[in-house]
Amino acid sequence: MNKPDKWWKYIIPTYGRWGGAGWSGGEWVNYPELTNWNIKPKDDMDKLFKEHDYYYQHCGKLTSFADVNLIIGLVDLNISGFYKNAYKTCAIVAFCIKLIFISLLKK
Repeated sequence: MNKPDKWWKYIIPTYGRWGGAGWSGGEWVNYPELTNWNIKPKDDMDKLFKEHDYYYQHCGKLTSFADVNLIIGLVDLNISGFYKNAYKTCAIVAFCIKLIFISLLKK
């Protein structure tokens, strides 16, 4: 199994097979172009993370679109369980902060 290539990937938890920085298809992916897109997500939230990864890899400079799409999908997602809801909430907050930070840098 691969190990994370960046220090910050060690502190961000993963979710399912697709949620987490550098976590794609149930393993650490240091080269996104090698991602195995045939691996199925474990649930609806994991499916949103897989879609996000796919957009990131295939949409070039439109990564903000992937982030917004993920946030909307997570907000609309109705799930139960403490860990799932905690991960969902943290992901929404993290991606909102990221989008704000990116917009501030562009000014």
